[in-house]
Amino acid sequence: MALKDNDNSKYFRLFFILSFFVFSFLLLLPVNQVQAAASTTGTFTSQIKDLGSLGDAKDFGTMTWSDDVSATTSITMKVRTSDSATMVGATAWGDCDAVTKGADITNNDCVTDGL
Repeated sequence: MALKDNDNSKYFRLFFILSFFVFSFLLLLPVNQVQAAASTTGTFTSQIKDLGSLGDAKDFGTMTWSDDVSATTSITMKVRTSDSATMVGATAWGDCDAVTKGADITNNDCVTDGL
């Protein structure tokens, strides 16, 4: 997906941490799908997704995903938005709250959805 390089575009990134045994899951988003496979421990940061002009109000709604993990495995998801194609001015990942599976991300501290 082409990225726009102007201040009128809205961008977001996903961040999640995978830990312990090998597993795979599918993260479902209203604008895209991300599939991660076979990791034991690590961090995956998605590509920046261009969601269009800030003038087009975005209502992100809920964020959910399917997973098949053992009781000793955890997944932490974070999401953030920025008006910049390079995420300049976005809140640092460490300051973003984790997203609870199935939660509405509208009020997440790192998301501005334009509504």
